[in-house]
Amino acid sequence: MVEYLVDDKGSDVNAKMAFGLKPIHIAAREGCKDTLEFFISKGLSIKFINNEVDAYNWTLLHYAASKGQLEVAKYLIAQGADVNAKTVNGLTPMHIAAKHGYKDFIQILLKNGAVYNAVDHTCKKPLKMSNDENVINLLESTEKLFEAVKRNGSSDVENYIKAGAVVNAKNVNGTSLHYAACNGYDNIVNILLQNGADPNTVDNKGFTPLHYAAKSCHLKVVKLLLSNGAIYNTVSDDGKTPSDFSVDKSITRLFQLLRDSFENIKNDDSQVINDLNKIKDIDTVKAIMNARNEENKTLVVSAVHNNFSEVEQLKKVLQDDVSVQINEGLMFYNRGDYKRALCIFESVFEKKKKII
Repeated sequence: MVEYLVDDKGSDVNAKMAFGLKPIHIAAREGCKDTLEFFISKGLSIKFINNEVDAYNWTLLHYAASKGQLEVAKYLIAQGADVNAKTVNGLTPMHIAAKHGYKDFIQILLKNGAVYNAVDHTCKKPLKMSNDENVINLLESTEKLFEAVKRNGSSDVENYIKAGAVVNAKNVNGTSLHYAACNGYDNIVNILLQNGADPNTVDNKGFTPLHYAAKSCHLKVVKLLLSNGAIYNTVSDDGKTPSDFSVDKSITRLFQLLRDSFENIKNDDSQVINDLNKIKDIDTVKAIMNARNEENKTLVVSAVHNNFSEVEQLKKVLQDDVSVQINEGLMFYNRGDYKRALCIFESVFEKKKKII
């Protein structure tokens, strides 16, 4: 019907009702994802999504939050919606969702970078706006997770994660992983990563946990982050990579080895195999083999894409680490080569069965 009215009857998609309300706001509020997709298909940009506000500066995501429209939220966030946008009263979508008791909506926001303790113009946080027990438990657990990380309380961190704390939630300074990495809390870094913390999440300056670990000279944390898929040369808002902050010689050498390894793969230079085989420290090897470049590719995936002549030898450098095979399997799956992907995944499964 909307398509008919707009395309055939020439209806104005920007027609305003009271308080600046437009059809697209209603679509977001009522969960009409197909209608939103139609509007977006008409050439509306990310800038539009974030700037399409009513008279009170409510965005599309605010409207979706007011009725807990999960699919609309996922769609808008995928299109670049700002999860921390504020109304004229300083309310974020988190505040709106918390007020109405939409726990699942809040979890989506938190997992996508929403600040869990944002304050409105009266200094109220989302937690203080909710009367829903599930929402309160979620936000309290998340707040306690940050507190536990700050005091380096490993067991408490594990307990709060089990209680439902969202590991990728942010405060105004970043995630709990940023804080743990900056302070060299390697055990907590490992716990967070094992529970799904994103090693490539950025703070308000575009810094990843790897930037902070490198700057603070925490070699073990650097290796942990790289081993879990951190992008070694990600660029911050001011154009800095983690290696730009490194003053520790061991960390600097590790970054240099990563640069050389990816460059050798690109140039089909087998020296990369020799260099990796000379490394005695297994944690360093894991860090190099699982680290990603700016294209989000590991060495093995990059080798396959660049038709590296000794890709099979490269795989054997860390043949017991199944994550290398999983990355390769995902690459073939994304290419549509499902048969090869299935073979790789079955091979990984058989290896794991033998171990068990």
